[in-house]
Amino acid sequence: MKNISKKYGVCDLKYSKRLAELRVKQESLWWWVSVRGGEPELYLEKTLGMLECNSPHAYERICSAFTVAELGEMLPKNLWTTDVIYGDEQVGLKSKGHLTLRVMEGKEKSLWAIGYEALQSGKGNKPIFDEIFSDTEANARAKMVIYLLENKLIK
Repeated sequence: MKNISKKYGVCDLKYSKRLAELRVKQESLWWWVSVRGGEPELYLEKTLGMLECNSPHAYERICSAFTVAELGEMLPKNLWTTDVIYGDEQVGLKSKGHLTLRVMEGKEKSLWAIGYEALQSGKGNKPIFDEIFSDTEANARAKMVIYLLENKLIK
């Protein structure tokens, strides 16, 4: 399943399920679907109508499979926080962090890193909290949305 989600630029099933549990509105171009009780597969929203016509009740929508763009719309460009934390160290009080996204090229594979950084006077940019890493951009974005929702930094 991971290769399929990577191919289409959507987040993996486990992150999609967690976003659904966190009550993220289930609207996406792609869906995780189980056909006749089989392993979850990716389907375009517009093709689900054909499944319904050909074999009603033969499939079950599990959850939205959010794309990189859809997840990007969920992430705030800037994030205000009252506690700026880096590791175990509290480094400031009120701060506005801006979204950062980068890819780290490795010999075997690449990692995506996503986070929020705030400008600290005289110190340059400092992360508001530790960056989140993942194997794909979609998964990195999904993990950040999950983190922000679980920590009540966004609604």
